[in-house]
Amino acid sequence: MTLAVLVNSVTINPPLNVLRVLEDLTINYMTYLSSLGRPAPIITWCTDNRTTEDYNDDRNLTIYANSSTTNDVTTSVLTFTPVRNYSNNSIYCNVSNGYGAISSSQRLRLDILTQQTKPVIHLQGQTISKVAIIKLRNMSLECTSTGNPILTIAWRTPLNGVFSGNVLALQNVQIQDNGTYHCSALSVRSPTYGIPEVETKSSSVDVNIMFGQEAPSFTFRTCGMDVKTNQLKVIQGHSVNGTCFAVRNPSPTYTWSPGTFGHGYAFIIDITQRSYSGTYTCTAANVMEPTLGDSYVGRNHTIFTLDILFPSSVNGIANTTEAFLSIVCIHLEFHRRQRLSGYTSIASE
Repeated sequence: MTLAVLVNSVTINPPLNVLRVLEDLTINYMTYLSSLGRPAPIITWCTDNRTTEDYNDDRNLTIYANSSTTNDVTTSVLTFTPVRNYSNNSIYCNVSNGYGAISSSQRLRLDILTQQTKPVIHLQGQTISKVAIIKLRNMSLECTSTGNPILTIAWRTPLNGVFSGNVLALQNVQIQDNGTYHCSALSVRSPTYGIPEVETKSSSVDVNIMFGQEAPSFTFRTCGMDVKTNQLKVIQGHSVNGTCFAVRNPSPTYTWSPGTFGHGYAFIIDITQRSYSGTYTCTAANVMEPTLGDSYVGRNHTIFTLDILFPSSVNGIANTTEAFLSIVCIHLEFHRRQRLSGYTSIASE
């Protein structure tokens, strides 16, 4: 005869409420131990899908278990590779030896420590790797990365400034804000059993600061030197070689008024003439197209004065000496003839 013994309990090891495990790393230390039972107890492993009151969506894991019975006590070890969709599922078991099933009172919740994703940088909800923005405007960059546990996110600016948090807000951007910004996400995954894993992933975005309000300046080549001036004096017959330049991003186009000697950014006169004196205007314009928002045209101008120098001239003065002497000679001859004729006039006297 064999005495039947009803199994009445089952215990789990390790006796924890939460078990932190690394994703995709096989574990084999979860054990359920039945109480004494005859015939031999059978242990069934299950997970609930975050719905402890609903058994319809539970999953059977018994195929991953290895059970053995010694002295009418059954021990079952689960060899299991947790994946992400098991996160926050609870492990429990049912035990029976033919007289009704008993469920384990203690449930072990799985906390799956997942690898982080490569950070993604957003601008107003759009994923970006580069961004163009006009000087003095505001910009807010957001860096996101998923993983478990919660990640630590930090920014590094082109000037090696470091800021924590997933949002980097730039107010009234300046030219020195131009450059590459790096977003890094740090993850420290510490399983309940095992060695912690530290991982850092990063992404970057190139920020291009556009500007176009600066007035152009003039540089002229004279006497073997480059001279910046808005008032140029040149001797007639000499040449003029100069440039109009404006510091802008993107590069501007140049127009001249009058446009006789201006070609692009260059101003060239091979042989100056007196009539070339006057004022000349150079206008620089560039089109700025930000990543978000309307395009904008930056336009400004500068005037320079060209003064052509030339030598003075003297008009010739007529030689009146001979004419004067001729008149005197005629007058004397007239008086001489009158005396010879014996006629003397009061006028002649």
